[in-house]
Amino acid sequence: MNKLLWLALLFVGTAQAQMTCNAREACVSWSAVTRYTDNVLIPAGTPVFYNVYRRASNSQTRVLIFSTTVHNQLAQKLLLQPLGTQCYSVKAVVSLVTSDFSPEGCKTIRLTAPTDGAIEAPTDGAIETR
Repeated sequence: MNKLLWLALLFVGTAQAQMTCNAREACVSWSAVTRYTDNVLIPAGTPVFYNVYRRASNSQTRVLIFSTTVHNQLAQKLLLQPLGTQCYSVKAVVSLVTSDFSPEGCKTIRLTAPTDGAIEAPTDGAIETR
């Protein structure tokens, strides 16, 4: 059985793949797999799906948190992630053949302020009269 060759790069950050994420979210994007480990090309039109995993930086346990349902989806915005440094990796799936984990990308997830980091007066800057 062929095994997938993982040539993909994983990106985790606040703005990837045309997405904007706040401090409590992670934008995860990756490049597509194109070959098996024996260097055979994955035939054009073959459905490729991806599983996204997360682990806390102080843990070795990865948890499946998202599976693509759209062929060749290469990005996902992950909402309300646990606080602290979270590390993400991806596995590709082609016709029941699963790749190894991609290289990890990590992000420190923090609480968002009511203004998402901007400093504003409670009155939105307007002066209120009494």
